[in-house]
Formats: sequence, structure tokens, C-alpha cells
Amino acid sequence: MHTVNDNIGNFYFNPSTIPGVQVGDTIHWQWVQGSHTTTSSTIPVGALAWNSPITSSAQVYEYKVNVAGQYNYVCTPHAGMGQVGSFVASAPAPTLSVTPPNHNVDAEAGSTTFNVSSNSNWIASSDQTWCTVTPSGSGNATIIANYTENTTWENRVASITVTVNGIAPVIVTVTQDASTVGINKQELTGVSFYPNPANDMIKLTLPSSGSFEMAIVDLNGRILINRILEGSAFYQVQVSGLLPGLYFTRIRNDSESTVKQLIINR
Repeated sequence: MHTVNDNIGNFYFNPSTIPGVQVGDTIHWQWVQGSHTTTSSTIPVGALAWNSPITSSAQVYEYKVNVAGQYNYVCTPHAGMGQVGSFVASAPAPTLSVTPPNHNVDAEAGSTTFNVSSNSNWIASSDQTWCTVTPSGSGNATIIANYTENTTWENRVASITVTVNGIAPVIVTVTQDASTVGINKQELTGVSFYPNPANDMIKLTLPSSGSFEMAIVDLNGRILINRILEGSAFYQVQVSGLLPGLYFTRIRNDSESTVKQLIINR
């Protein structure tokens, strides 16, 4: 924003109508000669009134414009002689930028941030349920994007749309790595389950009676069933709460893991 100058002499404001004022500008009254004031007469609701002498000993007064609308002001002793002034303050054109355009994150759950630069109120939304974001804000701020663990074998991308009224939205992305289960660990063998396709229950056979974690996840990586299996090599797991479709069953211990497809078919 910029400073707008208005000179004061006998008996005038120059210019009497200040052009091109925007919210955020500063009006600068400069004494030239005489003894005067700059005094608000009618101003927008919410704007601050002002009343300041402009004389040889108080030569400058500045006023920050924070509200859009019509402003009228006078020199109090000389208003009847026509020493009046005015300006119309317009809201600045909305601006919006969001950086960086993308964050690459690993498969583990976590959070990352985007920087918003704007002079307006904004809203943000994610097109993926596994990634949630700060829903709204005003001006320069930070969007926090929280993401869940990616338990699938493929990278996935969440698009975050940031919107300000009157201008095109900005879209940034979070790109999450695929799961590394089965890459950093040895393959767990001897695991089987049936029936597959399943209806209400699966019977699970493990290679030993140790401690295992079993998780059933959907194609978006959401963990729908999670169990700690201990003390036996045979288990029955209820899957009646799952909708028909394709899922992944992940079974792992401290050193080994495996992922198998599971079909629910009713």
C-alpha cells in the first residue's frame, strides 16, 4: 500500500477530493500555510474518527485507512469558507498464494504445513479423507495438513484447494510414499486364511504361536480392523462389519511381514 498526500493552505485542501485511495493506504496531510485542522465529519461505520491541528508547529497528520467507504473531512475553523475534503476508499483486489506447491511425505502418519499469503479470508479443503487440513483462515497464515499412515503399496496424492472469493483457487498437493511393509522386513511365510472371498468371518493360520499384529485396510489406506494376536497359531476374525469390496490384510511381527488381498463378497 502507499501514502496519499494532501496539502493544506489558506483556505483549501489540495486536492480536495483525493483519488485512488484503497484500504491500507495512509492519508498524509501536510501544512503549507495558515492555521487549520483536519477533522472527520462523516466516515464509514467502523472507521476511526480523527481531529488534528495542522499548523506551523504541527505540520503533519497521518491517518491509516482500514475500512472501505466514503470519507468526508473539514478544517473546523474554515469549513464555512469551503475548506472541505473527501475520498472514497475501495477494498484492494484480493490476493492469494500458497507455497510450496507440493510436499512429499513418507508412508508414516504425520503432518506438514503450507504457507498462505493473502489479504483476504480464505477456506481450505482436502479431496482425501486420509489428509485433513486447517479449514479456514484470514490473511497470511499457515495451513496444517495431517495425514494418516499409508498402508497400501502405491503412492497416493491429496489435493488441497485454497479459495478466496473473487479470484481463482490455488491447489497444492501432499504426495505420500507407498507402504514399505515387506521391503524393510523379511517376508512372513506360513500365513493363510479362508474363505477368500469371505462373508462374515475369516479363519486365520499363522506360522507360530508368537505375537502378531493383524490389520485390515481399505484401498485408501484406512485401518478398519486391527488386532494383536498372541498365544495361538489359529484365529477367527469377524469381518461382518466390512462392506463388499477389495481390502488388504497385513500381518507382521518384529522382523517379518506379509500383505494379502481379501475380498468381501455377500
